[in-house]
Amino acid sequence: MTETKSLQLFGDRGEVNELAMRLLKAMPGSKKLTPEQAGTLAQISIAHGLDPFNGEAWFIPGSGVMVGIKGLRKAARRQLEHEGGKDAKFWTVFERVADPKNYLAQDDDLVFECHLRDSESLKSYSESIKRFKDLGFELENAIKAAGPYPVTVGIGIYIRGEATKMQPNEVARKRAEANAIKQRFDVDFFFSEEEVNFDIQISDLEEEPKSAEKSIEELGYEDKNPTKAEEKDDPEPWPQPAILAVLENTALTTGDDANKLLELSGLCRKRASVAGIQSFAKWYQAGLDQDTKPKDALQHAKDNFGNGG
Repeated sequence: MTETKSLQLFGDRGEVNELAMRLLKAMPGSKKLTPEQAGTLAQISIAHGLDPFNGEAWFIPGSGVMVGIKGLRKAARRQLEHEGGKDAKFWTVFERVADPKNYLAQDDDLVFECHLRDSESLKSYSESIKRFKDLGFELENAIKAAGPYPVTVGIGIYIRGEATKMQPNEVARKRAEANAIKQRFDVDFFFSEEEVNFDIQISDLEEEPKSAEKSIEELGYEDKNPTKAEEKDDPEPWPQPAILAVLENTALTTGDDANKLLELSGLCRKRASVAGIQSFAKWYQAGLDQDTKPKDALQHAKDNFGNGG
């Protein structure tokens, strides 16, 4: 590959350096990456039009760049638009597998199928049936001649006992969807640490932003140990979907800290939507990434989370 083609594929040096530096400074969990790893993630993100800041692409030390479900969906929509225009769409239906052993899983594992259909495959299938009818086939025979209805089936398995912040059914569903998308579309991204060798030069890095866990401490949340008399007045923990929404959109790593942030958010436990909590969490983490004081980041999130964040 010539240098010109390499630059076209991975972006120019300045563009990659800029994104890599932003990743090291601001991306949740970035303290685990080296400058070279951040550079590799920046290269692949630029090459494929992915946003590493919202979970479309990740770098896993020891493995390489992996594309998350958001990135797979984005790439699939892009390919589908190329195939059929802006109105082309795909959709999914999930079904839990009653007997996990059908997919060589254990009885206590959780298995989901993702049935993916798309408008372009359906259009081609319909056109095939029409061609057979034009040749004189009866409708029933034309359908048989056209073959099975176009559906891609992906399989996702959650192995009982896996360590994850997500609910087991969410893990299995996400894996099933990723499997289906990779079968239907040309989105099988994987780049190891050795595959890309681009001379990343990153310097003058600022001090690492405050972690979300540290920010919770600085906000002054008091984790009470109530007496039995007081226990009935203590609020119940926030529901699991709310906790997950915080964990997936901040650098927080424990449900306790996520619950603490929600208690400080001012959101109503009964009325807050998952989308609203996700937005709030993103605004809070964005403030921390800019090295804003935790209390200011919290107030900024309260002021802005409902404005498209």
